[in-house]
Amino acid sequence: MLGFEKNEEFMQCSWNYMNDSLRTNVFVRYDPETIACACVYLSAKKLKIPMLKEPPWYSLFGAKEDDLLEICYSILRLYNRPKANADKLERIVVELQTKYQEERARQRKLAGLLNSANNTPAQNSLSPSTPAVKKPIPEVSPRSKETRRSDTPSPHKHKSKSSKKHRQSSTSLSRSRSRSRDRGRKKLKSRNGSISPPHSPDYKRSHKSR
Repeated sequence: MLGFEKNEEFMQCSWNYMNDSLRTNVFVRYDPETIACACVYLSAKKLKIPMLKEPPWYSLFGAKEDDLLEICYSILRLYNRPKANADKLERIVVELQTKYQEERARQRKLAGLLNSANNTPAQNSLSPSTPAVKKPIPEVSPRSKETRRSDTPSPHKHKSKSSKKHRQSSTSLSRSRSRSRDRGRKKLKSRNGSISPPHSPDYKRSHKSR
């Protein structure tokens, strides 16, 4: 529309300003047509190319001079910034990463300690992470083993003794029962008259002869 499509230097300079403006915030503040007019305005000032002033050429695209000047100042501020040191930036990034990782490891360690404290009972003084100390087992000589075997009583002896006691108690019970039965039979016979009572003279004679 302006008739400068054959001027390659003018077109390339305008495109360069447009690419550099992507590093600013002008694209979220103004319309694309206004930003394009500002890039053409800067290129014309730099290359000293006269532009139409009456009426102003940017009015064809609905742009205002104040907006053009603000966009031009935003783009020119980029060239006044000091260049960043890439090595220094990398060192800062590495330091921040190490601090972040250390903080995360510390938080995980604290969380693990809290979980272990909540899971273990209060009576158990040893934590599951600490290994149990094994006591040394004293070595036993073969002679001491033999003496221990001789000292310890065998279970068969106890069984034999208990069985003998049981047998004796059973025999004594059977004898007492038989005696009580004999006494009962004698009393029945004395009542029936077959055997004379102890106070009769016949009982005394028989007892003397025995």
